[in-house]
Amino acid sequence: MTTWTEARTVAVISPDAIRFSTLIRLCDVRVCQPGDLFSYDPPEHSPTT
Repeated sequence: MTTWTEARTVAVISPDAIRFSTLIRLCDVRVCQPGDLFSYDPPEHSPTT
């Protein structure tokens, strides 16, 4: 079961990992797909000298 603490962690803290059950529950509640919840911003790389 997904708790409010887990949901808040996903929304605010951006964890490195998320339980599959939490992801499924969030998608059920929001009526969305996992890709709708996340985005990937690649790190900026400084030029190598």
